[in-house]
Amino acid sequence: MRSRVTSCLLLLIYCTALLCASSVAQAEQRWVRFRIPGMSCQGCSSQIRNKLKAVPGVHKIHVNRVKEEVKIIYDTDQADEVDMETAIAAAGFLGSVSTRQKN
Repeated sequence: MRSRVTSCLLLLIYCTALLCASSVAQAEQRWVRFRIPGMSCQGCSSQIRNKLKAVPGVHKIHVNRVKEEVKIIYDTDQADEVDMETAIAAAGFLGSVSTRQKN
């Protein structure tokens, strides 16, 4: 009886691990580039970066002050472009999507 219970528990653990792995595999990372006029100094870019870091699902932020652009890598199941645009606005800037990763 004990071995049967142990086998059932192991099977349950295995199935749970498979389900978790499949849900993680479905998360898709994408990138989007925002044009942000007026972002010309370190203080501006730091403020924008801090607001974007607070958005769940944002993984990497690449700031280019010369081009006044920010490239963001994010999980599509946790964040979208509207979330990032809102974060940029919260930093006091108007950002618009200049390019995005194609499907």
